[in-house]
Amino acid sequence: MNAPDQRPEETPDSIGDIQRRLVALENERNALMDQLDRANAERRKAFVASIRAECEKHGWDAAEIAAELSSRGKKARNASWTPKRVWIDPDNPEHRFVGRGLPGWMRDKMRGLGLDPGSREDRDRFRNEHLRVVAS
Repeated sequence: MNAPDQRPEETPDSIGDIQRRLVALENERNALMDQLDRANAERRKAFVASIRAECEKHGWDAAEIAAELSSRGKKARNASWTPKRVWIDPDNPEHRFVGRGLPGWMRDKMRGLGLDPGSREDRDRFRNEHLRVVAS
């Protein structure tokens, strides 16, 4: 038995081992999230290519179809919308977040901090702890 002033010997499930395993799991998770992002980007690219092919097949202008898709109902919905708050990244004031959509810089920074951009709780935590409000 160890005397009170001695450190207990590390067991296989010591705090250090658990912390190392957590770091390894988080690194693996981040790598998988990056892999998922790349796979989704490839799927999106294939989807866009299939839309272009359908437009060509029917003799439609893909740019006109894209404009129609992007404007449908948006003008009426967004015409009077102004953000209630604007947050900036103190490390780079060019990075702004208005509460709609999730900018790539924010997603990357969240992942770098071990937060999940898909989790509302993590997004709120990131916004509150790592961004600064510049307008409200």
